[in-house]
Amino acid sequence: MVPGMTQLQMYSIGVVAANKTLASKHIEVTPIEESPMLEGEITDNEEAYEAKGESPDGEAFQTELKTTASIRALWLPFGDTNRMTSPNVRRGERVAIYRFGDADEYFWTTLTQHHTLRRLETVVWAFSNNSKENIENDSTCTYYFEVSTHTKRITLHTAKNDGEFCEYTFQINTKDGNFTFEDDIGNFVFLDSKEKQIKLRNVDESYIDINKRIITIHSLDKIIMKTKHLVIDAGSSITTKTQTFSESTSTYTMQASNYTTNTSGYKINAPTVNFSANIDAG
Repeated sequence: MVPGMTQLQMYSIGVVAANKTLASKHIEVTPIEESPMLEGEITDNEEAYEAKGESPDGEAFQTELKTTASIRALWLPFGDTNRMTSPNVRRGERVAIYRFGDADEYFWTTLTQHHTLRRLETVVWAFSNNSKENIENDSTCTYYFEVSTHTKRITLHTAKNDGEFCEYTFQINTKDGNFTFEDDIGNFVFLDSKEKQIKLRNVDESYIDINKRIITIHSLDKIIMKTKHLVIDAGSSITTKTQTFSESTSTYTMQASNYTTNTSGYKINAPTVNFSANIDAG
């Protein structure tokens, strides 16, 4: 031991012996510097070794020992402590193996990029939102960001444990072809590329729904449109259903080949009224 030096030392370059399971931080890895004479393809397969012998009292015995060229190592997130998920390494990738002193415990971290070996991945980064001490960081008190090509989703989520007004979640779902942006009180924006739908809705049940070739606007109280010029071009019909209809304008002009009213009272409040139509008052 060299005085002043850490006991955590690089042990060997390793080759991953089996695809890492999605939720695990452990891998089976073969330290190639410790086993330079290995032949064939590196795997985590076990081999059985049978031994026969004789005990000190002269009794014969036989035993079987299962061996493997790989060792089990735990992910060590060097310089990447905000990453919550270990890299999805696959068989054949090279990693760095570490060991603390002569303990029979090993750690691994990625070493090089493998563009032809690495396949689907799920990566989660989390950032603490705790301002108080002695509170564990979990999904309820962190801002986290997840990219998963396994589930085909990208998710950004905030927390509200430190005085925030609400939580926000933004998710892109490329498998189903949609994205959602919502808070935790009932407001959301939704786009469905497959169904050709865009929807905006708040907790008060006011919404705009663009569904294919139909647009629905809904409000429980009032809809206000204010502009300098408003043009309505309806090729077939305009239907209005209401209890009270009022118009206030300085000039009212109507041109129609046929005009029919079916009402007990019709009132226009305008200084100038111009009608050009065959009028049928029902």
